[in-house]
Order: sequence, then C-alpha cells, then structure tokens
Amino acid sequence: MKHTSLTDEIIAAAQGGDPEATATVLEGYTGFMADIVFQVAPKANRDDREDLLQEARAALLEGLRAYDSAVSGGASLATYVRWSLTAAVKNAWTISRAPVTVEPRAVQHVRRALVAADGDVEAAWLIVAAETRSGMGMMRERFLAIMDAMRPAVPFGTPVGPHADADGLTLENTLPALESAAPSASRAESRELAHQLLARVPHRFAYALRAYYGIGMPTLDDKQVADELGVRPATVRKLRERGIAEARTVAARRSLAA
Repeated sequence: MKHTSLTDEIIAAAQGGDPEATATVLEGYTGFMADIVFQVAPKANRDDREDLLQEARAALLEGLRAYDSAVSGGASLATYVRWSLTAAVKNAWTISRAPVTVEPRAVQHVRRALVAADGDVEAAWLIVAAETRSGMGMMRERFLAIMDAMRPAVPFGTPVGPHADADGLTLENTLPALESAAPSASRAESRELAHQLLARVPHRFAYALRAYYGIGMPTLDDKQVADELGVRPATVRKLRERGIAEARTVAARRSLAA
C-alpha cells in the first residue's frame, strides 16, 4: 500500500498506538522516505542509506503522532512530515560525510572556538567559518563531525546540570514521567528541560528515548521500537545510550539546569 492510499482511519489508529496500523503507515511511506534519502544523498552507500532511513522513520513516527489535519489546514500527512523528514536526513548525512578520524590539531581548533564562544556551538561555528573564509578553517560538515567525535559516551546515571552533584539529578530521572508529573514548578521545569533536550538530538535517538520513557507517546519495549525503526533490539539500546550522551552534551553546552 502506498502512502497516498492510507485512510484517515489507519492514520488515526496508528496515532492511537495500534501496532498493525503503525506498521501499515511505515510500509506505505517506505518509498516516500527512500525518495527523500536518494534526493539528499544520491551517492550514499548501502549502510549509509540504512542509517538515513532509520532517521527518516523516526522523524515520520514523531510527525505521525503530532499530526492533526484540522490544525494543519487540511494538509496531508505526507505534506506535514516532508520538511521534518528532509531536515532529519540532511542533518544526519552532513555529519556522516565528514572524516571519521579527527586530527588533534582540528579538535584543538574547535575547542578554542568553543572557549571563545563561551560554549555556544553556533557562535563557535561562526568563528570557525570566518577563519574558513580566510583560508584557515574547515567546512561545516567537518566541524559537526568533530563536535560529534568529542561527545563522550555517558551512562544513564551520570549527573547533569550545573548543580548535579548537590541535587543528585541524572538524565535518567530528568527525562521520564513527563506526562504524569505533578504540576509543581520544579516538575514543570524538568518537563521543559526534557522537551528541550529531546528536540535537539537526532530523531532516532530522541524516538528511542521517548518510547522507553513514554514521553508524549505510549511506552514501547525495545522489540516494538526495533520493528518500527527497522533495526535489531540491541541497536535500540545503543540508540538510547547515544541519545542520553547527546542530550547531556546539549544540556552542558547551553547551561540548562534540571
């Protein structure tokens, strides 16, 4: 079944958490996502295409749950998700194209820019870009790859925030239970923090975390998430771990308090 043949009833059932309807939507959008991947990365090899399709599937699943044809002016689901899918694939492809190995001098270059920018990544990129124009810097793809390579592998229980040691807060207890949290100021701030973090990490990482903690969607086990993303359950755990690491990096860069 092509995505143009999907009925409103199937889409509504998928939004309600029906696994068969969700699988039908994913199957229907397979060609749609593959076309976007090809448009963005026509020279990608098989492994790269698979990674980009995972990113597209995660973006589609997030868009599916947020989609409301009435609020979207009657736009179809395909129209609604096209931009976010394209953006997700472009971002993932940009990072993957940069060299895997990073020279120490290049890392030092980026670190100096981060220090000069007081930890603001975009401001650091502007510094590097200015040097690039003068023939001394690097392309954005390489800058993003270095930032990615500098991110440490962080376990769920690692403290976060400027007062983490005193507060005993970790990403593991900051991210969960957003929908059922009590309406107190501190809980509201935690919900806002978690939403900010998940909005700034790659879609497949964020989706693995949302599904694990039930953030804005029903809680899913690793096999269900694996089926939806088209990967193995062990890969889902790795995606979740990388999502935690990415989220902690974002929090540290932006000095977000939990």
